[in-house]
Amino acid sequence: MRDQGPGLDRVIQAQIGDKLRAMYGELTDQPVPDRLTAILSRIGAAGRETGS
Repeated sequence: MRDQGPGLDRVIQAQIGDKLRAMYGELTDQPVPDRLTAILSRIGAAGRETGS
């Protein structure tokens, strides 16, 4: 079992979350590149063929 230690209180966790959302939020609004979409489609098709 892992030692939990003191951890971060909820206020600090919320502040970290706010900062991360501010830093990376605009990335989620960007379109997915066509090349990546094609790769994900091939992976999905291969998974369906093997039953994964």
